[in-house]
Amino acid sequence: MNYLYIILFIFLSANLFAQDDAYPAFYISADRLRDDIIFLGSDSCEGRATGTRGSQIAANYLSNQFKQIGLSAFNEYPDYYQNVPMHGVKVLPNTTLQLVKKDSVYELKSGTDFVLYKTNKQLFGTQISELVFAGYGINAPEFDYNDYFSVDVQGKVVVVFSGEPYSESKDFFNSEYPTIHSYSESKFRTAIAHGASGIIIIDNQSYQIQAWNSIRKDFYFEDVTLAYNPMSVLSVRLNEKWNKILFQDASFNIQDVYNWHFSNTIKSFKLKTKIQFTGKVRKRDFLSPNIIGYLPGSEPDKYMIISAHYDHLGIGMPVKGDSIYNGVLDNAMGSAALLEIARNLKTVQSKLKSTVIFLLTTGEEKGLLGSTYYTDHPVVPLYKTVANVNIDGIAFLDNFKSVVGIGSYYSSLGEVLYKTCKKTGIKVTDIPDYFNSWESFNRSDQISFAKAGIPSILIMEGIEPVNMSKQEVIEKFVHYIQDVYHSPFDDLSISLNYGAMQQHTKFLTKYIYDIANSNIKIKWYKDSPYRINRLRSISEKR
Repeated sequence: MNYLYIILFIFLSANLFAQDDAYPAFYISADRLRDDIIFLGSDSCEGRATGTRGSQIAANYLSNQFKQIGLSAFNEYPDYYQNVPMHGVKVLPNTTLQLVKKDSVYELKSGTDFVLYKTNKQLFGTQISELVFAGYGINAPEFDYNDYFSVDVQGKVVVVFSGEPYSESKDFFNSEYPTIHSYSESKFRTAIAHGASGIIIIDNQSYQIQAWNSIRKDFYFEDVTLAYNPMSVLSVRLNEKWNKILFQDASFNIQDVYNWHFSNTIKSFKLKTKIQFTGKVRKRDFLSPNIIGYLPGSEPDKYMIISAHYDHLGIGMPVKGDSIYNGVLDNAMGSAALLEIARNLKTVQSKLKSTVIFLLTTGEEKGLLGSTYYTDHPVVPLYKTVANVNIDGIAFLDNFKSVVGIGSYYSSLGEVLYKTCKKTGIKVTDIPDYFNSWESFNRSDQISFAKAGIPSILIMEGIEPVNMSKQEVIEKFVHYIQDVYHSPFDDLSISLNYGAMQQHTKFLTKYIYDIANSNIKIKWYKDSPYRINRLRSISEKR
């Protein structure tokens, strides 16, 4: 061996040992990950739908794992259960929606012609309501845009387009990427704020039959809300085939309105068609647990939350003879990763400065219910909780060379991420443009913590695989989104790369360890939309 090789060997070895010495000897067990995933993703858990037998089986298993790991329990929740009061409503087949014209009545069937977003308090059956078209149902002062400016919707049902105005500028509805105004929940709140008694969302272009069938499948499941936060207005998603009838005899027809959408010249106006709704539902009230444990740190009044949702969709509309929506990727493997992180951090508990709270949430698939309940009823004050790392899916295709910090641009959690990456030899990359709509900061439990003022982040693997080509990974991910996500095929038949899962879980363990012991003050950046929420929780000592 010549001197050049010797020097090179010493240099590489020194870097390798420097990376190893930066952390305790964490060991992520593929066998334990596999065991946890197999249990949670099995048919015996029946898809873990919120408030069902299968969900309770999963919760019992997870709380027993907390006990075996040796996590401490809060005094209020000695069995690790933070029971969340919920209200469930299942729409029955004889629920109808009538479109009332001057000389005719069209009777629409639930599940075929329309679906209900939310169903609480929607049991009126005699009142005929007027309809008003209100563009996209958006009032966005920051963009000088208001669909409600020229129409009176008090006591009426508004008809609005899905989505938001087309834009090529980031100064107007964030260019091609959706803003919060595009979400149905935002449209509901805006309609209520303007006095509307209900809302019907229609699509702004012709939908294929397959797309409507996908919507029907998504709305097949029971509607669940927090018991103290029911929806109070009618909220409907309508099959596109009825759009023409809605706008019949009005000042403008549906084709005019479609054209306005494509030319960005939308107008609001009163419709001639009226509606009558007759709701038939089955209701229930129940408790579903968040599961909470912690590892105490050495510094008082400093806490961080590691979260993952353990619920999924449950038993739903059969697809190719399979009706159990197992949720292996979403999110049995995220829950398994949280358990493995807890096991590893337990071995170095004496080295943790921050107390680390492990929170497995219920009802994420029903609208982030468990995380919302936690922030409404925190076990420690929100203003003393410095960070949230949420886990919703981990790498399962291949080992990776880079990660994406979703939300890293909002707070100094991004700075800690760069430090962790530097020590582990992993790169930080941006969200690929073609995945931006899927991996949004607003689509999982991290947004609940952000709204409560807690700096939050979700760490995903980047599109830089070790063994596969980038194109292969992209194609497999697109296949998952189109054919597997929220279907019965997200089950144990999926081929999982446990090496990739180990790598992701180990990276998260190191990142969480770095946050717990960081000298960097975790805070929102000044231009973050959530900074004001933090200031409010501090001032209120909440």
